[in-house]
Amino acid sequence: MTSSASAAHSDRQRKAPQIGFCPFCRECFEDVKECPDHDLQLVAFDKLAPETPHHDEDAPVHPWNLRYGRAWLWVSGLLILIGFLMPLLTTVRPERMYGPTVTASHNGIQVALQVAPNLWILPMVTFGLFSLAMRRRTRKALRSARAVPPVLGAMAAASLGLTWVRISRGTELLTGQLGQDVAAQPSVGVGVVALGIGVAILSAWRVGRVPPRRVATRVQQASA
Repeated sequence: MTSSASAAHSDRQRKAPQIGFCPFCRECFEDVKECPDHDLQLVAFDKLAPETPHHDEDAPVHPWNLRYGRAWLWVSGLLILIGFLMPLLTTVRPERMYGPTVTASHNGIQVALQVAPNLWILPMVTFGLFSLAMRRRTRKALRSARAVPPVLGAMAAASLGLTWVRISRGTELLTGQLGQDVAAQPSVGVGVVALGIGVAILSAWRVGRVPPRRVATRVQQASA
């Protein structure tokens, strides 16, 4: 009696359809060993890798969320602003005609007020990058604005270059008037601003983007 019941149970198991799941599309199939669409070996349901979260292009995210490349916008804006507030220029000039030389450092605000008003473009670029990160709340909106950060970075670079041209011409004029060398050298703030400009330009490849799904890893996890 027991042997006949066991045999009947084994027979039912053999007749029951064998169900497997594709580790990529997660669809189930009966009585086949491979997914007909992806040519991958089917696995049991409990062997499926955890499902990757769905990224809705129109789903809004929090203004302070750093996903989808928005961190690049914040970092580039902060670097440009910090560099603007740091010493941008170091001057070496005589205190008076034929007097001893004086070394002085000038931050972006001082340079913009005294020499190059165009340098105010730097904080405006920072505001533009922050505004882009705050107002573009979806992946779709961010992706449509990918060209904006490089344009803002180019504006900051042009402002910095124009400022240096003006300062160079001014030092040459003062050298001729005073009869002594007047030198101007870029300071640490210029390097910080340049780094922020580089991050802004590179962000065009990151804004609105989701890291690619690692299909091979998922298949390996499912087959383990």
